[in-house]
Amino acid sequence: MFDSSVHEDTPLLSRKFITVTHRDRPPFCTPKVFFKTLRGCFAEFFAMIILMFVSAMTMRNVGEDSGGSVLLVAIGNGFSYGVLVSTTMHISSGFLNPAATVGVVVAGIVNPITGACYLLVQILGAATGAALVSLYSESAINAAVHHLRHLPGKDDIDTSTILLAILYEVLTTSLLVMVVLNSAIDKASKSRNVAPIVLGFSVTVGILATFEFTGGSLNPARSLGPAIVGTSDSRWDYHYIYWIGPVIGAVLTAAIYRLMFASKPWIPIFKQLVVEDNDSDRQTAIN
Repeated sequence: MFDSSVHEDTPLLSRKFITVTHRDRPPFCTPKVFFKTLRGCFAEFFAMIILMFVSAMTMRNVGEDSGGSVLLVAIGNGFSYGVLVSTTMHISSGFLNPAATVGVVVAGIVNPITGACYLLVQILGAATGAALVSLYSESAINAAVHHLRHLPGKDDIDTSTILLAILYEVLTTSLLVMVVLNSAIDKASKSRNVAPIVLGFSVTVGILATFEFTGGSLNPARSLGPAIVGTSDSRWDYHYIYWIGPVIGAVLTAAIYRLMFASKPWIPIFKQLVVEDNDSDRQTAIN
């Protein structure tokens, strides 16, 4: 590689050459980062298989008006999410959700290439988990499709109902992504040790709040997996709701986080407040 500091008119044989080392390559091209990302992809893939398996199996016997079954779905999904996050947190940060992955990429925490890899394996993991459930019972997968598309009056849904469903998914996913960013990832967080528990609770609360209206997805991969494997003719109806809502919620939350809530926020006044709080904490610790 030529030394870029040499003028273009310098004779070719007089130019200096530079040896390109791994430090000169783009960050993603270094072997260490490559294998770290590969390791993270395997963690996200296998964890997503288990999450999808638990999600579909807990929904297979949910009745139309069964509050106890809804509670079972919420607890099953929330607890399994928290457990899987705790086991993959040190490997891939335990996102297990395309919307959460989009959020951390928008927040500038994860490299876009790494984020794209995670998103792909999350979808593959969800489809694999759904396929494993279909080996047990094809009706279980179709039930999962039905209850993750739990819009009232499915046969005649108007625009206002669709917009409301998107809004509900925006709100519940915003809660989840806010917990991911502020509790699990931010280095200034004082609750990182209990982040998996809080994340599990946020999923449980989100499902309990919206299950009777949207099915409480909060996770595009959890909606996509059963749709890919299922055989129901209506499995793709209104599927876009479960991508548009969570992704909008994740992007908005990530933007708010970077502007105001991060340990190094972009808005100057909030950045100054964080510096003052840190100085105050250090002074209190000294005293």
